[in-house]
Amino acid sequence: MPYTKHTDGIMNKLAALNPRTIAPMHGSAFSGDGAQSIRDLAVVMREVLA
Repeated sequence: MPYTKHTDGIMNKLAALNPRTIAPMHGSAFSGDGAQSIRDLAVVMREVLA
């Protein structure tokens, strides 16, 4: 998974949409606080991939 200087901004824009359901192409669907989940994922991506 690529991590670039644009990744944080993209993740913030996705979180701002306040999704209630996230259904990735591969894997289980998530229902709940999608905005917080995206923000949490952004932190992990930054720590692991940046």
